[in-house]
Amino acid sequence: MDEKRDVLHNELRKEFEESKMAFNSLQELNVQLRELNRKLEESERMKSHFISNIRNEIVNPFASIIGLALHIQTCDVNQLDTIKRMASMIYSEAFSLDFQLKNIFAAAEIEAGEIKLSYMKVSLPEIILSVVESYASEAAKRSIKVEHLAVTASQEAISDPDKLKLIVSNLLNNCIKYSSDGSSVRITSAIADGVIAITVTDSGIGISEEDQPHIFDRFKRLNTDINTQNSGYGLGLTVTKAIVEALSGSISLSSNKGVGSTFKVEIPEAMLFGGMDDFNADTNEIIFDNNGQTF
Repeated sequence: MDEKRDVLHNELRKEFEESKMAFNSLQELNVQLRELNRKLEESERMKSHFISNIRNEIVNPFASIIGLALHIQTCDVNQLDTIKRMASMIYSEAFSLDFQLKNIFAAAEIEAGEIKLSYMKVSLPEIILSVVESYASEAAKRSIKVEHLAVTASQEAISDPDKLKLIVSNLLNNCIKYSSDGSSVRITSAIADGVIAITVTDSGIGISEEDQPHIFDRFKRLNTDINTQNSGYGLGLTVTKAIVEALSGSISLSSNKGVGSTFKVEIPEAMLFGGMDDFNADTNEIIFDNNGQTF
């Protein structure tokens, strides 16, 4: 009798322990589900906020361009200065719109997992110069000096020129946006040991240590004093990081609040991960995509 009682007791204790473990597991699962639900709700709120803001980024420049164009049509031929001023404003609005759309299209490709890479021989100085020239007007408005320094003799590499251009554009745009009037932005480029290195440094407001881990977050716009004076909603740096990683590279940030920020991008040349048998060094034609298909 005692033996049966002990067996029953042990079985009950075992079932109790199993029930307790199951209950604890359910509690843990419930906590995980609540956290997942919270993140999903936060993500939806951020997406809604982002969509609302990005709509303004598109609609407002369009409205300004249309309004300015209509105004120009009403000007007399002797109002050349007024026409030039409005034409400059149209260019600025169109430039901003073009930049935002490029990031939106890139973000859409990234979100869909359909980012495409096309490789060719590129000249880093040519890419950087084209970006610097496109931002000359924006930089001049605030007397910001942008300079490029090539720190290695070799400045040609195999990579995706359009992606490199968007990377440099986003970093330069960010540095100009958060730099003080009359300051400077420096871009350095190097190619060594098969690695493309691009560094963009400003002497602007900097990024606090607590904000730095979130600088590349999706749909994130940090709370900085200068943000109220500038457009942009955290898309550029997110797109930049995704493109850099698609190119098998890395991006890092070094910043001090009130001192400035330095973004450093390192990308391996395409030849380092194969597919270069079809490369012709005498041509600038695209030679293969990210699936290794030749053209």
